[in-house]
Amino acid sequence: MSRDRYKKKLQYFLDYYLVKTVAICFGIFVVALFLVHYFRPAPETILYVAVYDLTLDGEEKDTLCRELAAAYEEGAEASQVIIDDSFRSDSAKDVERLQVLAANHAVDVIICPQREIMEAYAGYGYLRELPALLSKEAEDRAREEKRLIRAAGMLWTDEISFEDHESGQGPEKPYVMDISRTGRWERLAGTGTPGFLGTVLDTPHEKTVTELITVLMER
Repeated sequence: MSRDRYKKKLQYFLDYYLVKTVAICFGIFVVALFLVHYFRPAPETILYVAVYDLTLDGEEKDTLCRELAAAYEEGAEASQVIIDDSFRSDSAKDVERLQVLAANHAVDVIICPQREIMEAYAGYGYLRELPALLSKEAEDRAREEKRLIRAAGMLWTDEISFEDHESGQGPEKPYVMDISRTGRWERLAGTGTPGFLGTVLDTPHEKTVTELITVLMER
């Protein structure tokens, strides 16, 4: 008798409450997933590259991001590497955007097809000397192929104001690298496309910057 009673209760539950229970559980699951996704902190950026006046190949860019993430540490994601080719040198808004990123230590590398623009950034005090960030292999090749470009930096002194051309009055140092005519760069930017690279002063991601330059120097 008790067994029949149990079966009736079970059947009653299945008939009237099962669908509602499943729906409620599913709703709780969806809400939980949303809350975890919404409140989970975004992964830290391990490299930000600002690219001027170029549209890079999408697949090659994605491949490079994956390689740099894998070289950084186990578990790093490609989304933590940002190669932003939306910058335009004739846009005052983009120039201001780069200034803000640099002031907040949120950009690590600048790449541009115009050498004179990179030399100007060196003069404004944006860039640091490159040899300290190069792997032995990349430095040897850069010196052998004369890829390191010396440019006048900022003259850091209280005796001359910025308005009186303190910029570009410092000593010439190797602030810029010519990355043109390397196999990896041409796959990214197109055959024959010039490219000049500089690393931003006080970059917090030296390890990834070094790896980026090493990869871009690949034949």
